[in-house]
Amino acid sequence: MQHKWLKAAFFTGAVALGLIGGQLNHVSAAADTDVPASMTFSKGDYAANTDGAGYVMVKTPTGSLNYLISQSYKDSNGNYAYCLEAQRESPIGQTHEKGQLGTDAQYRLFKYGFTAHPASDTAYWNIAGLTNQEAWYASQLVSWVISGNLSWDQLVWQASRPGAFKDGIYAPYGQDAVNRVKAAATLVYNNVMNQKDTANTSFTISADGQTKENGYHKYTYTVNSNQQGTATLNFKNQVPGMKLVDAKGNAITNNTVTVGQPFSILVPTSTPTGNITFDVNGNVSAIVPVVYTDAAQTYQDSLVLIAGLVKPLLANNQANWTRATGKVQVHKVDQDGKSLAGAEFTLTDNNGTATKAVTGKDGLATFTIAEGATYSLEETKTPAGYTGSFKQAGITLANDGQVFSYPAKNTLNKGVVKVHKVDQNGKSLAGAAFTLTDDQGNQQKATTGKDGLASFNIVANRTYTLEETKSPAGYTGNFKQAGITLANDGRVLSYTAKNTLNKGVVKVHKVDQNGKPLAGAEFTLTDDLGNQQKATTDKNGYAEFAIVANRSYTLEETKNPLGYHGTYKQAGITLANDGQVLEYTSKNEINTGSIKIHKVDQFGNPVAGAEFTLTDDFGNQQKATTDKNGYAEFAIVANRKYSLKETKTPEGYTGSFEQDGITLANDGQVIEISAKNNKNQKNVVKPVKPTTPSSTTPAAPVAQKTGTMPQTGDSNNHVAFWLGILLLVIGLGFGGFAYYHKRQSR
Repeated sequence: MQHKWLKAAFFTGAVALGLIGGQLNHVSAAADTDVPASMTFSKGDYAANTDGAGYVMVKTPTGSLNYLISQSYKDSNGNYAYCLEAQRESPIGQTHEKGQLGTDAQYRLFKYGFTAHPASDTAYWNIAGLTNQEAWYASQLVSWVISGNLSWDQLVWQASRPGAFKDGIYAPYGQDAVNRVKAAATLVYNNVMNQKDTANTSFTISADGQTKENGYHKYTYTVNSNQQGTATLNFKNQVPGMKLVDAKGNAITNNTVTVGQPFSILVPTSTPTGNITFDVNGNVSAIVPVVYTDAAQTYQDSLVLIAGLVKPLLANNQANWTRATGKVQVHKVDQDGKSLAGAEFTLTDNNGTATKAVTGKDGLATFTIAEGATYSLEETKTPAGYTGSFKQAGITLANDGQVFSYPAKNTLNKGVVKVHKVDQNGKSLAGAAFTLTDDQGNQQKATTGKDGLASFNIVANRTYTLEETKSPAGYTGNFKQAGITLANDGRVLSYTAKNTLNKGVVKVHKVDQNGKPLAGAEFTLTDDLGNQQKATTDKNGYAEFAIVANRSYTLEETKNPLGYHGTYKQAGITLANDGQVLEYTSKNEINTGSIKIHKVDQFGNPVAGAEFTLTDDFGNQQKATTDKNGYAEFAIVANRKYSLKETKTPEGYTGSFEQDGITLANDGQVIEISAKNNKNQKNVVKPVKPTTPSSTTPAAPVAQKTGTMPQTGDSNNHVAFWLGILLLVIGLGFGGFAYYHKRQSR
């Protein structure tokens, strides 16, 4: 930093020193070669020379008094210089050569005189009315005194010699001015003579202490100098994580510290045992008073203050440390406290460096740790068949040789074997018995519940076999799973065991009364849930139904074969075994009935002796002759189509009868048919006297019908019937007419 009373006039110098335990070492300000070789001077702003008179007089060795007059002047840099010889001419406009270096007193002249303190610095001078010229002149007086050109005692503080003038006094500046100059000169002179400031520059480094703080070795130093400046640390070896900080802990940039300000080197305590070496390169101010002389001895010698920098070197400073070590030991045990081998642990420091160790038969794993690191211990692999975890963070070593011991417990892995019993449709089944057997012969048994599940607890390091030992009622199937082992704690090993519901058949055989198979019989099979199946017997008389276990069925005939009658019902049908066939026989009887033919004449009188032939659609024939009541009967059965034909007419009668397509609809049905013959006329018995003929034509007789079949045959028989009625009416008409005519004749 440039002194405020100097303009730029820098030089540099370098001195090498060594640090010796904080001891103070001095550095010479500069060598002669660092000072400018010449200096040219120019006139200044102030002068004490009015009519050849100054502010003071000097007493010569002879006792005479001479005025001390002077002219201020400046050096090549524009800074005020001081005259060293009052008797010679001012060097204004002259260039002088470098002479010797000035003294500390001359250095203090610049520090405490006018060049550093102009008259405006009233706090320093404390002299009312002091001017710059007076302050300069007072400082110049002191320069003559300390250079030996004058002594303080030679100075006479008056402005004229007695009797020199008419009034005896010549004082161009006045006595007050003289008094101010005296006061100012006295202040400067006393400081120059009594203060200890030196032009030499001191430069040292002191080791202020070593501590451990926040994970660092802390080495505190101060670079000291009697001048302002900085110092740069040059580290000859580097330590990872090292820091350079000021007294407040702030990082110092460019390794440059301020003179007089403490700083610290921080080395991580995690650093292996070692040291760090560094040089201190100074960059501090130097202010040197220099005398410039006139070789011809014509002009005044001059005192000039030169400001510059020196760069001292404090080499091979060293800080040493030792890193402490300790142990981390972990003991792996099971839930019963038994030591476990094979557990892997990993110790990781705060830099991510990891070390692994595996427990031995004693369950122990040991790690070495060092100071300055923070460790985390974690179980990274559990022993086979065990579960559990262990983690210990924040392990830091406080003392050399310290041992950290930790127990770490694991638990034998546990799990579950779960079996799900389902049927062929995936529906859960209760009542299935399972047995789980381990490789030591130990067994567990369980039966599935409504959810179809059975569970078993298992542990690691065992091999199990799961087997179905009893199927649910009504089901068939088996299950066996060997080689079951548990890999992870809490694992559920799930198996599905499928059973198939027992299936069977209900087979019904429909036969007639003769054991002949009947087709077309409808049967309905209803289970206990109301589900129904329908089936119709085939040509072999069989109908089949698929059934399953655990159901109760009812088999019922719901439709007879055509032409048959009968009922069938079988309740409580259950299936006992898979594949079982339950067979039932259901008998029907064919519907039977009769055809009853009534033979009458044209008058409705029964006619015996008429032969009728009944032929079925297979050509089978039955013959019957009407009895005295005119009746003939035939037995018929269902599922046949009959043709009834009069095959012999009674003697004395004419006419024929034929009826086709006769079938039986219902069991027990009687089909009644009336067949009329006409009696020959010669055989006709005289009728009784009829009543007066009615104008209304008699109605034709109506045959009786039973059942649903027609009783009079086909359409040809109808024609014959009505033809007979017509002939009868005509005959009756003629008969009546003859009878009436005969009575009239009488």
